Amino acid sequence: SIFIKLFTTSAVAGAAAGGIAEETLSAIRTVAAFGQERKRINDYTEKIQVARDIAIKNTFYVGLVTGTMVTFAFMLYALGFYVGSLALEHGWENWITGEQITTGDIISSFFCAVIGTFALGTAIPQYREVL
Repeated sequence: SIFIKLFTTSAVAGAAAGGIAEETLSAIRTVAAFGQERKRINDYTEKIQVARDIAIKNTFYVGLVTGTMVTFAFMLYALGFYVGSLALEHGWENWITGEQITTGDIISSFFCAVIGTFALGTAIPQYREVL
């Protein structure tokens, strides 16, 4: 998956920057003796910039996926309330009781759809293991 690849790449780049910092701090006298402070800072900055760029890209993709999921959830809410208002306005019949649909029927069916959708969303990743 693209998320696993980005997280892994970001972790590797961050580890490289951390390695430079650790190496520099553990041998700070040697670095200072040879006047290599600026070079080590530049090396660290270069590595951390790569990790930062990957993290920004990763955050964009996570935000895109999360925003899409929330958008579809709100679209489901809107559709449920729209169809429910049509049912009330036109006096549709509840096919189970044979009576006119009430607001309680609409709310019940709305929450059944929402809970069912989230349950399916939770179950789908495990479906691969069943097959």
